[in-house]
Amino acid sequence: MVIQKSRMKKGRHPLGFRRDSRILWIEELVKSIDRWARVLPGRFHPCRSPEETLEVSHNPRNNRELFLKLKLKTIMQKIKIECTTLELAEKIKVKLKLS
Repeated sequence: MVIQKSRMKKGRHPLGFRRDSRILWIEELVKSIDRWARVLPGRFHPCRSPEETLEVSHNPRNNRELFLKLKLKTIMQKIKIECTTLELAEKIKVKLKLS
């Protein structure tokens, strides 16, 4: 799906992208491990990437928070996950890297 530049303003949902199935899948995976965790999808940003990727990293200030970068072909979305404990955050990080 090619998105016109006029439609793709920083922070807005592009046409056809609301709560994407990928975000719902991430939410279900996180809730199955830590039922009190929060998944906070962030803004959309325009980007060019040859393939779809998912990058996982810890927040340097708070180890119980994970940052995800979901890169699609023409857009990127940052997602923040707040976990209850460090151990559960590590489990979620491993599961996301494996899938």
